[in-house]
Amino acid sequence: MILNVAHVTHEAVVKMGGIGTVLEGLITAEDYAEAVDRTILICPLFTTEGDVDSRLGAQGDVLYSSIDGRTSDPHAHAFREIEHRFHVRIVYGRRFLRDPLTGREARPEAALIDVGHMNHHEVNGFKCRLYDHFGIDSQRHENSWDYEQYVRLAEPALAVLRALGFNTGEQRCVVIGHEFMGMPTALCAKSHPEWNIGTAYHAHEVPTSRKIVEEHPGHDTMFYNVIAKGAEQGLFLPDLFGDQSGYYRHVLAEASRHLDVTLAVGDYVKRELELLSPAMDRDKIKLVYNGIPANEIPPAEAGISKKKLQTYAEALLGDRPDYVFTHVTRMSSSKGLWRDVRVMRHVESAFRKSGKTAVLFVLSTEIGGPRRREDILHMERHTNWPVAHREGLPDLSGGEALFYQEVQSFNARSRQCKIVYINQFGFDRLTCGLRMPEDMEFPRYPIGQ
Repeated sequence: MILNVAHVTHEAVVKMGGIGTVLEGLITAEDYAEAVDRTILICPLFTTEGDVDSRLGAQGDVLYSSIDGRTSDPHAHAFREIEHRFHVRIVYGRRFLRDPLTGREARPEAALIDVGHMNHHEVNGFKCRLYDHFGIDSQRHENSWDYEQYVRLAEPALAVLRALGFNTGEQRCVVIGHEFMGMPTALCAKSHPEWNIGTAYHAHEVPTSRKIVEEHPGHDTMFYNVIAKGAEQGLFLPDLFGDQSGYYRHVLAEASRHLDVTLAVGDYVKRELELLSPAMDRDKIKLVYNGIPANEIPPAEAGISKKKLQTYAEALLGDRPDYVFTHVTRMSSSKGLWRDVRVMRHVESAFRKSGKTAVLFVLSTEIGGPRRREDILHMERHTNWPVAHREGLPDLSGGEALFYQEVQSFNARSRQCKIVYINQFGFDRLTCGLRMPEDMEFPRYPIGQ
C-alpha cells in the first residue's frame, strides 16, 4: 500500500508560528520520507499580490496558476473543471523545505485555492452535510471569515487531491487537518466514505482552552487548577466554564471525535481534548510529541553568547548587566509575556538587595514579516529604538504597543533590571541595527555536533 499525506494548514507557504516549524522538521525527516510516498500542503490563497514565482515561497516551483496564466501543467484540464464547478482559482506546484538544524531537504507538492468568490450552491451543500453528518450548524459561525474560508476550502481541496491521484488504486491518502483550520477538509473526507480517505486531527493546542486562558484574569494558573478539581468530579470544560458551542473553533475541535485519529502534541493537549465534552472518544486521542533536534551547547559557546548579549545590552543601556534573560515568541497573550514582566519585578526586588543587574531581551512581533532595514536604522538613530518605541508603523503595531506599555512601566520603576523589547524578525546587525555586535546571529547546530 502506497501512503500519500495531505496536510491542510494555514502555514502551507508562510511560516507564521509553530506549525510551520513542525511541518518543516516532519516532512524532511528520514522516517517520514521512508513511510510517505507523496506529500501535499493545502491552504487557502490569502493574497493575489506578487508575481507567479513568489506564490509558493522561496525556491518554490509554480507549475499551474490560473491567476497568472501558467496553465501548461498536465493536470490543467482537471484543475479547470474544478475551478469552473466551484468558482475558485488554483495555484499548484512544489514548495522547498529545508530543516535548518539537520540540513535535510524536501519538495512537497502544494495547492493554494482562492475561495473568495466560491459557488454558494456548493458551499451551502457542504454546510448541509456538516449539519447532517456531524451536527455542525454553520449559520452560527459563517459571519466569521476565519470559519467560512476553511469550510469553503474543503470540497475543492479534496477535488484537487483526487485530480492528482492521491487516492487511486493502491494509493491510500490520509488528510491531516492541522488545528481547526484543517478540520472542515478532514470532515468532508469523512463524509465521503466511498473515497476511502483516512482522516486525522493534528491538535497543536486546544482552542477552547486557549480562549478561556486568554480571557480570564487568572489565566493558566486558574485554568489548570480548576480543570484538575473538575476532572476529579467528572466535569468537562462546558460544565466548568459554560456552554462553548457559540465558538466555532471549539465546535470544530470537538468534531475531531468523528475522525479516525487525533494526534495530541503534548500531555496537556491530550488531557484538555478529553475534557472538551463527554462525547470525546479517548481511545482515538493519541499522544504524539512534536519532536525537534536537541543539541548540547558547549559551555564555552554559551559563555560567548552571553558576552555578546551583554555587549549589546551595554551598547543600548550604557551598563553591562550581570545576567541576561531572553524570550523569543509570537505576540500573543497566551505566550505569557505579561508573566515575564511580573517575574522581572521579583528579580528586581531580589537584586536590589544583592546589587546584581540584569536585562531581559524580548523578541516578538505581530506583523507578518521583518521591518525594512532603512526603517530600523532611522528609528535607531532618531528615536533610540529598541530601547524606546513609538506607536504606529513602522514601529509599534496595536498589540505591540499594549505590551510596550507594561515594559515602559517596569523600566520607569526599576533600578537593577531592564527590559528591552525588540519588535523585529531576525536577530543580527542587518535586521536589528548598528548597535548590535557584528557577529551576532541565531546559531544552527547540526545534529551530532
